[in-house]
Amino acid sequence: MRGKILLTGLSGFLGRNLYLLLRERLGKDRFVFILRESRRDWARQMGLKGVYFFTDPLEARGLYEEIFGDNDVEMVIHCAGISGERLGVSWGEYERINVAWPIMLAESFCKLSRRGKFVFISSIGIYGTAPYKPYISEGDIPKPDGKYHLSKKIAEECLLDLFADRNDAQVGLVILRPNTLYGEGDKGVLWKMFCLLKRGLLPVWGSPLTSFASVDLMAEVILSVWQKENAGRVVINVSEPSFKLVDFLKEASANVLGVSKAPMVLPLWSIKHFLKIAPPWLGNRLSLLSLDKVYDTSKLEAFLGRAVYPMEAFPKYRSYYRSCVEG
Repeated sequence: MRGKILLTGLSGFLGRNLYLLLRERLGKDRFVFILRESRRDWARQMGLKGVYFFTDPLEARGLYEEIFGDNDVEMVIHCAGISGERLGVSWGEYERINVAWPIMLAESFCKLSRRGKFVFISSIGIYGTAPYKPYISEGDIPKPDGKYHLSKKIAEECLLDLFADRNDAQVGLVILRPNTLYGEGDKGVLWKMFCLLKRGLLPVWGSPLTSFASVDLMAEVILSVWQKENAGRVVINVSEPSFKLVDFLKEASANVLGVSKAPMVLPLWSIKHFLKIAPPWLGNRLSLLSLDKVYDTSKLEAFLGRAVYPMEAFPKYRSYYRSCVEG
């Protein structure tokens, strides 16, 4: 693929990291962006080129058609949206931003692009928080908890229907469902876990603890999709726990917190709960779902035409997390 990449959500954690990582491999001239008008000064300070600005994403259909008409866009990476459960944000706003917006953008892409892929960033959380499992299989049915994950599930369904109606196999849909993301700039679950470790507390969660996904792995999967010629509709669950949980906690204690052995305080009820929801080992959870079927890593590699492995990115971000917990 030789065309442009339209990236939304550049000012967010994932969008910013994906741009920096993909720029190293594809070059900065490959990208165009759409940002809110309020980000104009920020974009100028960043020295960005190829930026289009909007006030309301649902009143910008003409802008989207201008972008696709003036640029040879072969991939859209839609990272923008309301992330997580936000207090005070109504379901109507989730529906506007997380459902209606990507659908409108995808409709414009399908209308004006001769070839390419629309990459929608969803969440593994659409499966809900129970039962707690270390993997997703064909038998698992999405049962989202909360407005955020429900909005992602509805957006997925609408996009799959939209692209199912396309007779042109040159335009396809790729949905990426990452687990708990980490990388530079992250102030989410992983960062909070290190803060608990620093206090001598061992955090116990359900699915967030069973798997993480680095921004590096997300970039690697997108690069694989970029290099794949044929389109279609696929959903990829992205996670990368290639180390045992105990080893991970030891590394976090020793290398991030700078102590050889962090004291752990774990109530008895937490131990019983943890043993029910998490296995003693955690394997690679990169899998492919196509037309509502989930396949293992080997089939994903066959689909992409190349091997995709976890990049063991945690050591790369070690100094960042150390500075966070020390600060």
